[in-house]
Amino acid sequence: MKTAAMLVIISLLAGMLGCTPLLADDIHSPTSFRPYIDKDGKQRFRFVAKNKLPSYYKDADVRQTHESWIANELGRRQYCTKGWQIVSVTSAPEDNLIYEGVCK
Repeated sequence: MKTAAMLVIISLLAGMLGCTPLLADDIHSPTSFRPYIDKDGKQRFRFVAKNKLPSYYKDADVRQTHESWIANELGRRQYCTKGWQIVSVTSAPEDNLIYEGVCK
């Protein structure tokens, strides 16, 4: 009986910990990344980030840093494996930049 109860508790904890990154990614993150496929079947993505970098990025270029973050995210997800390009960058409310990109 004790072994079964421990397995249930471990399963519940593992499930809760597995969901934590999903919650933190959208709620607390200073960036947002969303890959999608458009109506023509083309792979695209949208990346939203603050127009100001954290203080520990001393004198770093905002757009170059964002493009590095985009490259890291694409690599981590194995998305746009044949290359990618940014097709537009627009300003958004709350001092954000929206990057629209397309896979090659």
